[in-house]
Amino acid sequence: MQRVRPTSLLSPEQLKALIGALSEPARTIVLLGATTGLRIGELLGLQVEDLEFDSAILTVRRTVSRGEVGSPKTLGSTRRIPLPRELLLELQSYLARRRCDSPWLFPNVAGSPWDDRTLFNRKVKPVCAALGVRFTWHSLRHTFSTLQGNQGVPLPVLQSLLGHTTARITMTYTHPLEDAKREAMEHVSALLFPIVPLMFPKKGHEQSGGDVSALN
Repeated sequence: MQRVRPTSLLSPEQLKALIGALSEPARTIVLLGATTGLRIGELLGLQVEDLEFDSAILTVRRTVSRGEVGSPKTLGSTRRIPLPRELLLELQSYLARRRCDSPWLFPNVAGSPWDDRTLFNRKVKPVCAALGVRFTWHSLRHTFSTLQGNQGVPLPVLQSLLGHTTARITMTYTHPLEDAKREAMEHVSALLFPIVPLMFPKKGHEQSGGDVSALN
């Protein structure tokens, strides 16, 4: 019988070190995955229009697997995720520094979604080796759920954030109120921010995706 290796969990300190050492777009992908619990296919399937800066909401509508666009994994996978203000600032900075007009949030040089294996091997694997960190894409999701669970986030809230169809799935790793979901997101944000350095847009730089300055 083949043994299944447990998914590697990262501490907040390990996540901060990893994020600080990565280049784009891997840096923002890992940051967003660690603070939202999105699957790697959901992260790569995000488009700029899925970010609502005024309402601080990210909507998961599609997934990308091996570079191919598809529907979310389950009915529960199509969901709205509240975003902490610090994460909104990071996303706004990332968009301001992007050098392409692709509708995809994390495009490759051709303007298309990344293949997760190619992205990992080129951008993430060498950094993990240098830091001595065991990491897979699923580490982000598993770490997110563990951090949330340790903060006492109610199971139905975590189930909704992760896009699971049953609470049983959430435990191996109702419809909650929006304010409960947002409170849960703030828990992880408080553990991971500030990321060093915070990549805020330069003063006077044109900003994409809306203005978050009013979210005080």
